[in-house]
Amino acid sequence: MNIKTILVNLNHESRAAELIAAAAALARPAEAHVVGLYVMPPLFTPSDVVIPMGSEFYEEQILLHRAQAERIQTVFDRLTRGEPYVAEWRIHGDARSSYEDIADGLIFEAHSAELIIVSQATRGKDAPMLVDLPERVALEGGRPVLVIPNSWLPRAYGHNVVVAWNDSREAARATFDALPLLERAKKIRLVTVAEQKVGNGKNMVPSAEVAASLARHGLEVEVETLPADGFHAGDTLLSRVAASGSDLLVMGIYGHSRLREFILGGASRDVLNNMTVPVLMSH
Repeated sequence: MNIKTILVNLNHESRAAELIAAAAALARPAEAHVVGLYVMPPLFTPSDVVIPMGSEFYEEQILLHRAQAERIQTVFDRLTRGEPYVAEWRIHGDARSSYEDIADGLIFEAHSAELIIVSQATRGKDAPMLVDLPERVALEGGRPVLVIPNSWLPRAYGHNVVVAWNDSREAARATFDALPLLERAKKIRLVTVAEQKVGNGKNMVPSAEVAASLARHGLEVEVETLPADGFHAGDTLLSRVAASGSDLLVMGIYGHSRLREFILGGASRDVLNNMTVPVLMSH
């Protein structure tokens, strides 16, 4: 099973090369179709402005957005030239009439792709419209999202995988959305943080049946149950990833929106903030 259509968001100009490399690593063996997407940012007026701004103010924004898109397209064309996969450059939205958030445009485009690749956000450094992009796309896009950490340098990944399992709908969705990647892995660990008990108080390993399902795809899976030891589940997962030398984490993302404010579960928040390897997330 191969992923054939990969959509990579390239609004993070400083991370464009790394994001393209992450897409290429999956696209090459599958001869897939990679869409490099730039979403035209919405025009904005500073919150402290009390009088209407002149057209020159908005024209300057439009020129900046177009110039950025052209620079990123140049990088995309250069890095995908001569590759065995199909590369398509796409711009969503119009610079003069863009009122969507970047996440809105990406979610719209995501519906026709099999995997979305985005950059980890950095609060305080990224533009406000990019800060909640990974969780919004994962929660609303309906497709698995591969989040690439800011510290990641282009290299092979997906050979040593930790799959976070807690017997939830989100974990089930992420695990089986990740099958095309798991089938390429050399080592897979299905990890549950903290013991879970059945009604009679006996411990159980909720990941055993899932491991059996994955084995029917020819996958060898190790099952681990880790005590939380006073740490949050996200921190425990990231510690296990680091200790095992894993290069990919698969997990469900938990959260909901409330008046455009996204409330994330603790493990999802911790992983998105502190990730050091690519993380495939599904909701």
